[in-house]
Amino acid sequence: MENDQRTDPELAAALFYLLGEPVPHDPKLEKEAGRIWKSTENREQLLLKIIELCGEPAEPRELYLCEKAYSWLGKNYCRQTNQLANRYLESEGWDALSGRVELVEGIEVDYGDSRRASVLVDLAKAQTESGCFRDAYSNYLQAYDLIPYNAMIAIKAAEVLSRLRGEEEAMNFLLQQRSSPYYEPIKYRNSAGELKYNGVFKELIESYILKLQKQDMEE
Repeated sequence: MENDQRTDPELAAALFYLLGEPVPHDPKLEKEAGRIWKSTENREQLLLKIIELCGEPAEPRELYLCEKAYSWLGKNYCRQTNQLANRYLESEGWDALSGRVELVEGIEVDYGDSRRASVLVDLAKAQTESGCFRDAYSNYLQAYDLIPYNAMIAIKAAEVLSRLRGEEEAMNFLLQQRSSPYYEPIKYRNSAGELKYNGVFKELIESYILKLQKQDMEE
């Protein structure tokens, strides 16, 4: 692995993109990022390289990249994830993440909202690992408010709620999601003009409700 200590957030973004994180970056830097990847022994070292390239994070872009990298590194880096996620959420946000809206399987997705929600989810995961369940639940709810079509966030919130107040509360929370406008399958046409139905929200919610019901019967 290269040992230079230079900072280059643009290169960090390109490297993270190659790893699979959908971040804005300069495509011209992908070749250099690829060379770094080939010279690095494992995924952990690549993530640490991204953090190193950001230097001392101060701007929203660097805060976002470092927060994401620490989150990918897992539970041993909960403190760093927590700290950087909070700093990013207190900032004005990385402007390159906003201003884009796409229609994805019949659902209008605001990229800026989805990326901010992803930081809240990272924070909630780190707080759950640290045993801060009340804060984790609050942050999952904030993320869910931003992207209410994402059933997995509702499920994660229910899991934390179960630890806070018990399975009955978690079940009630999930049952309430049946009134969501995303619960009934959404009709849309794909790029070929074919009529499709997006029923992922309902499938995920009902699957987890069934899981809780089975657990209750087995106890």
